[in-house]
Amino acid sequence: MAEVEEPQFSTLAERIAALNRQKNFKAPPPTLGKRAPPPPPALPVRAATTPTLAAVGHTSSQDVALLSKKPSNPSIPPRPVRALTEMVPPPLPRRTTEQESREATPAHPSGRVALPPPLPSRSSQQTISPALPSRRPSNQNLSASNQNHSGRRNSNSSDISYLSTISNLSLNQTSSSATSVASDNQAMRRLPPALEQARLPPLPPTRRELEAKAKEAAEQEAARDADCLLCRDFSAPDAAAAQHPIHSLPRQDPVGYLAHVLCDPFPSPTDKARAIFTWFHHNIEYDVDAFFGGCIPRGQTPAETIFSGKAVCEGYARVFEAIALRAGLQVVVIGGHGKGFGHNKVGPGHPVPKKDVSGHAWNAVRIDGGEWKLVDVCWGAGHITDDKRYVKAFAPEMFVLSNEIIGRKHYPGDSRHFYRADGRVPSWEEYILGEEDQDRMECYGEAEGMGKETFMPRMKKISVGSGEVVRFQFGKICEHWTFEKHGGGKKPFLYSIAIHGRGGQKKDMVFLETDGFWWWCDIPAADLGNPGQLLFMYALDKVNDKCARGMTKEEFYRIKTGGKSWGYSQKGMAKWELVE
Repeated sequence: MAEVEEPQFSTLAERIAALNRQKNFKAPPPTLGKRAPPPPPALPVRAATTPTLAAVGHTSSQDVALLSKKPSNPSIPPRPVRALTEMVPPPLPRRTTEQESREATPAHPSGRVALPPPLPSRSSQQTISPALPSRRPSNQNLSASNQNHSGRRNSNSSDISYLSTISNLSLNQTSSSATSVASDNQAMRRLPPALEQARLPPLPPTRRELEAKAKEAAEQEAARDADCLLCRDFSAPDAAAAQHPIHSLPRQDPVGYLAHVLCDPFPSPTDKARAIFTWFHHNIEYDVDAFFGGCIPRGQTPAETIFSGKAVCEGYARVFEAIALRAGLQVVVIGGHGKGFGHNKVGPGHPVPKKDVSGHAWNAVRIDGGEWKLVDVCWGAGHITDDKRYVKAFAPEMFVLSNEIIGRKHYPGDSRHFYRADGRVPSWEEYILGEEDQDRMECYGEAEGMGKETFMPRMKKISVGSGEVVRFQFGKICEHWTFEKHGGGKKPFLYSIAIHGRGGQKKDMVFLETDGFWWWCDIPAADLGNPGQLLFMYALDKVNDKCARGMTKEEFYRIKTGGKSWGYSQKGMAKWELVE
């Protein structure tokens, strides 16, 4: 409807007159009190503040009456307004399944705005979604992808923790009554196969871990070396023993002084005993004149023996005992038989001599771990030659060899003093006829870590007419011995057997193979030489006046066949005799 322009009045009287001229306006009769409300207008109109009827689901006569009761100003004519249908905006289009195009909702025939149909209410007969099957107990195997059972995670299991942890509570829960019934044709759901956990490679060790591992390995190696006397480092106690010659000792209490300077620097009983043992090599000589002259001094005190600088086997043992006791060590002197100078070997077919446990003396001292260790100080300081001369030569094996090996040449008068690891007491016959009483081969390579007990052939004499292949072999003194630590950092020698050839006229060198612990070679007995000749094992010392340590046989032959003048020198390490 088109709007009518409202007339303009200059005075109040003109406005009242215009109102009187309107057809539908009648002046209200004079009444007492409140005036009656004006009649409803001809067309349904509403003020700007009147609530819209479109917000109500339907329009009744009561609603219209309530709207018409609003008083209007009788002195001011109402402003023409748009119809109700023009005031309400058209409804938004609604998409249905039957039509794809957007269509506006048609207006109500009465002119009112058509309201959208109400939403359908949910009824108890409405079809509900089929329920998931109940979950199996918690002991089901979720990782098996080919098993015919299903499961569903509850809302309290997260995607992150599902693979690693499944709550027993969530596995044992069941669905509600609204979802507990499943359709017959509903397909069973299956859990996907569990993801296999990634196996990452281990992280490399940290620097601290490497240092700790190296320290632990060093401690273990040191502990092994300490337990093994053959490869133990005695450089410190040996050095201490060389610093206190007889002329530097005080005249008063030399035994106590030596116990102090030799033993106090070392907490280990083994090192204390070693320092005393080595001191005799530097300071006490064997009294060959008294021994062969039959005038051995008797009744000397340890101090008198020390300042004399000479002693026989018992004098060595008594002075060792005195110094060790003052140093707090447990020690005993052992008397018995020794296969030293003057011992006559029992020949084949000869009877065993009568038991005679006298003529020699040595010691047993308690070292680390409470072990009783046999030591022969006299034989460790030097030895007597066949022409009755004393040779000052250090023999450390008399301190480090096992009690069983030392016992091959020592038979105590008291059976308690064998101190064997197996506790066995050998018989006198076993001792006299033992292997040590036979002709053993000679070895000079202890300083190079050569174990005399590992040598083959073990006996001195080798038969060249046996028709056999002879194995020459030796190993290190123990499994812990290394050239880097015990050999002064030197490299090993290249070893060879110097053979004479068939008929003894063709000399040659046969080099030994090695795996780092063992050295060996095999030679036919007929190629060794003739009976009566000596057979030596050599160490290649120098080539062209240069140290040959570490040289291989390939390098040696390359220099030998190089066409230049050259020369070499060798050291003898072992010796055998060739027989028929």
